[in-house]
Amino acid sequence: MSGNYSRYLTALNSVEAAAKQIDRRLIDLFLDTHVVLTGVGKSYHVAELGASLLQSVGVWATAISATDLLHGSLNILSRGGTLVALSHSGETEEVIGILQAQRKNVVQILITSNEKSTAAWSSDITLDYTCKVDGSKHGTIPAVSTIAQLMWINEIVCTIADMLPVSSLAAGHPDGALAARYERMMKL
Repeated sequence: MSGNYSRYLTALNSVEAAAKQIDRRLIDLFLDTHVVLTGVGKSYHVAELGASLLQSVGVWATAISATDLLHGSLNILSRGGTLVALSHSGETEEVIGILQAQRKNVVQILITSNEKSTAAWSSDITLDYTCKVDGSKHGTIPAVSTIAQLMWINEIVCTIADMLPVSSLAAGHPDGALAARYERMMKL
């Protein structure tokens, strides 16, 4: 056994404590704008899942790798929106490059374990988590950090879902278990 359990708990507890401070202004950024999630490596894969989860509650969300954003896709935010960048270290060159690019009407949110990082200084909002050693004892496997990043996105998605009527959620999942449960609820 790798002993990561306590590392997961530390990271998740830090997100849980911070997520209690999610306010309506943060949620409105997700509900009222086009949301672009980005990252590099495993953080980008979390961004892809995050975009899918946000879409399931009706948020207009897209995931684009930080490299692609820097090489021509940054114009997707030319009319404004919300950029959610994921970087465990907060020192990922591509993420810093995106956050430091000049864009009007874009709110920049960073999900990181390093609230004093270059990327954190360049973002408007930092959602942080505690992760002193990531994954293996060498800190080379992004196991804990990716779970913590996803936990932040899950907190936002669940907050949005709790604001919606079940009928709205079921309409977005017509063939899923949620729709079936809604149908059963309506028959009661």
